[in-house]
Amino acid sequence: MKKLTAIFTVLLLLAMTIPAMAASAINQDGYYKGIKLCGKVKVVEHFADIKVKYVNSFPGVE
Repeated sequence: MKKLTAIFTVLLLLAMTIPAMAASAINQDGYYKGIKLCGKVKVVEHFADIKVKYVNSFPGVE
């Protein structure tokens, strides 16, 4: 029973850390998927390189 509890605890911790790692997709140099996040921005309807979601409450950028 202790072994099962230990395995469950490890799986739970892994499940909680994976979304946290995915949330930090921008590296220290300011790149996201090989694209430098600076300069001009062009809004397009099709074939966008980066998708952005505009929200009014609870923004993710601090």
